[in-house]
Amino acid sequence: MLYLDFAALSWPFAKETILALEEYNKNPIGSPGRSSHAFSLEEFRQDLQEFLGIDHIPIITPNATYAANIFLQKFKENQSIPLFLDQFLHNSVIRPAFVRKTSRIVLKRENGLLDLPPNAAEALLCLTLTCNVTGWQLKNIDEIASWQKASSMRWILADASQYVGKTDLRSLPFAPERTIYFFSAHKALLAPPSLGFLIVPQTLKLKPFVYGGTGFDSANIHMPEKLPYRLEAGTYPLLSLIGLHAALKRGLPAYQEEAQARENYAAKIYDAIESTEKLIPVSAPPKEQPSGIVSFYHKNLPASEVGYILEQEFNLILRYGYHCSPWHFQIPWEKVNNTNQGEFRFLPPEGIVRLSPTHALTQEEVDKVCAALKVVGEF
Repeated sequence: MLYLDFAALSWPFAKETILALEEYNKNPIGSPGRSSHAFSLEEFRQDLQEFLGIDHIPIITPNATYAANIFLQKFKENQSIPLFLDQFLHNSVIRPAFVRKTSRIVLKRENGLLDLPPNAAEALLCLTLTCNVTGWQLKNIDEIASWQKASSMRWILADASQYVGKTDLRSLPFAPERTIYFFSAHKALLAPPSLGFLIVPQTLKLKPFVYGGTGFDSANIHMPEKLPYRLEAGTYPLLSLIGLHAALKRGLPAYQEEAQARENYAAKIYDAIESTEKLIPVSAPPKEQPSGIVSFYHKNLPASEVGYILEQEFNLILRYGYHCSPWHFQIPWEKVNNTNQGEFRFLPPEGIVRLSPTHALTQEEVDKVCAALKVVGEF
């Protein structure tokens, strides 16, 4: 089987991660924050901050969805702050956004260009830095940052799940005191699953999302006031933390080298798709925005059938369907405060096929993938 689902779950782990997990299996160290142990949460947080280029302390969560829910359900929870929603959002944001009792406007995103939000004095803009369906990155990021900085009450929640691991967050032009990032660690960061992060300004006061043990001040019936512990009840995902920490210690250049390999393979696959008559690429062209993601649909066959053929006949591990990002394909207008449906560009309602090659492939294996696509492109 050839692995082409890296955008969903990174594989393989870095060898340093595997060695660290094997070492833990031989020498258990207890639960971080709950006992005396060799694994230092503080050292881990500092290394992650340095890797990401951020000053705010990372809040550890079970995954990106959990992180998004913490913020969307607790940020000004009793206030009706308008929500502006990127068309490329994942359901990890869409669904909790609809729990809030407030107005919502979906902003069209034509490939990498996001429509500027209206000039509301106070608002929360939820956006995706890199799209998990097509790989398009946010092109007009400076314009969006200028919109945010024009008012001291404009906030941004940014999904960085497909963004981190290739570059840091330091260079992004958003207002740091009003920008919140969240992401999973099991994508380009090469960590085991069940680990995510929420990056919020230290001055932002969020009520706890879950209440429970923190490993200190146990006689207190209330959660700690200080971040990150105020939002970190319960046992930490120790194996994922150990695995990620080992991978991070390799440094950003190691990650960038792996990302370059994935992008090179994706470019070759994109060219193979373009050479066929019936496969239509919809992902960002590699020469314009290399992302490691190649998405397409078939002129005559639904994505589910194409994906099944590639899986069963050619032994490719891939993903097809909506990819948990339904607004690429449709928008339920009766539930959204928006009236400009005709202006939006949608992908086929049956979904698309997504290929995201791992860097562990060989050139010969990529050639096999390209050959399989050319066969399917003749159906």
